Amino acid sequence: VLRGFSQPHNIVFAPDGKVYVTQVGSYRVAVFGAERANLVTRIPAGNPARLAALRPEEVHGVNNAALVHGLLFATNQDAGEVAVIDTKQDKVVELIRVGREPWEPYETPDHSKILVPNLADETVSIIDVKSRKVLATLPGGREMTGVVVTADSKKAYVVRRGDDKLSVIDLEQLRVSSELAVGKSPEVATRTAGGKVYV
Repeated sequence: VLRGFSQPHNIVFAPDGKVYVTQVGSYRVAVFGAERANLVTRIPAGNPARLAALRPEEVHGVNNAALVHGLLFATNQDAGEVAVIDTKQDKVVELIRVGREPWEPYETPDHSKILVPNLADETVSIIDVKSRKVLATLPGGREMTGVVVTADSKKAYVVRRGDDKLSVIDLEQLRVSSELAVGKSPEVATRTAGGKVYV
């Protein structure tokens, strides 16, 4: 049993055997070795001064992460940032400003883009993995709970639980191409090899 976490929320496994744990109650990403289950380091992924200014119940911390090409993209809800962590050095190499209260980074199957739903301002930020820049910030919706991308990386479907809808994003034109009404309180979506999306 590993102890000492502050509301651990998401776990990402790296090919080199390291494990990254995001913590909702902290601005640090914990890193440990899977084989020996030993703590390797804790990576600061946000501004300590901002954290110190908040009461414990106000901290939303670093909640989710996605690993792409050796880079860990970790969302910091309080800061409205995505921290880009180089997993070879285990340090932050970039802080990308996105919308307010970014929830979870979703990568496209071709590993070229990251989509981040921003819950507080109801937008979706699209990040280019190579340049680490925001390509576009598009309208989202209320209570976005998931994103699924087609196998060809050309379209993304954003689940909007608060609106009972999906937003369809054209990832080539970088625009919302349509909205689809679905059943009450949708949570997540998944795609099939045949091109269907189930919600």
